[in-house]
Amino acid sequence: MKTIETFFVAVFLTALSLSVNAQQFTNSLTANSVTNNSAVMTFGINTNDTAYVRLQYGHHGSVNEFWTQGYMLVPGIYTFSINLNSLSDTTSYDCYAFVYSPTTVSSNTVTFTTLACSYVPPAISSTFINSCSMQLNNSVSGLWNLNGTSTGVTGNTFTATVSGSYTLTASNGTCTGTSAPIVVSVNEIAITTNGNQTICAGDFVTLTASASGSPSYIWSNSSNISSINVSPSSTMTFTVTVTESGCSNTANIKVTVNKLPDVSVTPSTTSVCINAVTNVALHLIPSDANVSGNGVTGNSFSASLAGVGQHIITASYTDANGCFNDDAVTIDVLDLPIVNGISYDNQILIIDGNFPYPIQVTIGSKVYQAMAQSNVQAIFVNVSSLNVGDMILIQSVEGGCFIMTTYSSVEELLLGENIAKDKDTRIFDIQGQVVNVKNKSELAPGIYIQGGRKFIVVERNF
Repeated sequence: MKTIETFFVAVFLTALSLSVNAQQFTNSLTANSVTNNSAVMTFGINTNDTAYVRLQYGHHGSVNEFWTQGYMLVPGIYTFSINLNSLSDTTSYDCYAFVYSPTTVSSNTVTFTTLACSYVPPAISSTFINSCSMQLNNSVSGLWNLNGTSTGVTGNTFTATVSGSYTLTASNGTCTGTSAPIVVSVNEIAITTNGNQTICAGDFVTLTASASGSPSYIWSNSSNISSINVSPSSTMTFTVTVTESGCSNTANIKVTVNKLPDVSVTPSTTSVCINAVTNVALHLIPSDANVSGNGVTGNSFSASLAGVGQHIITASYTDANGCFNDDAVTIDVLDLPIVNGISYDNQILIIDGNFPYPIQVTIGSKVYQAMAQSNVQAIFVNVSSLNVGDMILIQSVEGGCFIMTTYSSVEELLLGENIAKDKDTRIFDIQGQVVNVKNKSELAPGIYIQGGRKFIVVERNF
């Protein structure tokens, strides 16, 4: 719908005497000189007072949609011709004249239809360039079309490299039209490709193009061979330009990239004891992903089935597009700690055994962390109290492996023997066994008793 922007009025005075003290239309409103975008509206009126008049009009059925400027009339008899411009073509309008002061008076309503807009651009001429191209020319600028479809190229010249029917769509400022077609026949290079491709993200695909003769190739990724391997991260179109004997043509191959499915496996814990009474739950995304690995049963992991050690659990999934993805996690199954001996003196607790992971001890309500630890010994300091018969909970810092043991002092046994302690040079370990060494430097780390006194050998790697 066009809004009226410009109006012209020609007022002709046909008489100066009035016989009535009123405003009245003396000639019916008529529409004249109707074009595709304008019309001349003519009517007569007389008035005995100063009056104001205008035209009101609109698309058929809506006469008050637009109106012209108002015109002041001094007493007299008038014939008006008012131009309505910038109308829409092939559109029906209703219009009437309207006196809005000092009284309101309306003329008859006139309905008219604008003409169809008609414009045909000049004929297209052609200029031979070579066997595979022709220049098309026109005296006006417009949009070039091939076989009825826009080429997207505008201007008054166009280089045609494809055979077909060409036209030019242009405007004369009022109407838009399409020229008569011109048929172009050129030697096109026929390009054969392996067609559009679909891949999964991360995959490679080979794109191929071929043409007869000895053509050269240039792809949109700057490759200059007939076949290229590509792995775009998102969907994109690759263009190949093939040139043979000075003639060129292009072809497009679209590579659609489907994203990989989201896959993950998350265990409820990544460290578990060999004797755990409950399995490790495995949370899978998607829920129907395939999961595999030692100790896997359904969507759970059994430490006892897997055995001591590190186990890789893998989840995998293939979606409807055939795209595959997987995820993996390592679960560490811990063995129970092995205790060979316990000694305690002056708030220092030494535990010998086999500890492949950090341990801590609980005595009563207190938890102690190792001050130093190797695979065979752990030393705890500031252990405020430990009596014969006390229970000691020895457990891994992570994974939940633990054993319970009772503290007993070998010293109580050894020091209770009826021997000359100060002359006894034998060395006993905390199990009460005699240790046969030539000198103390050969002793392994631990607590020993000699001559009724305890002494400690500490591993030197701490």
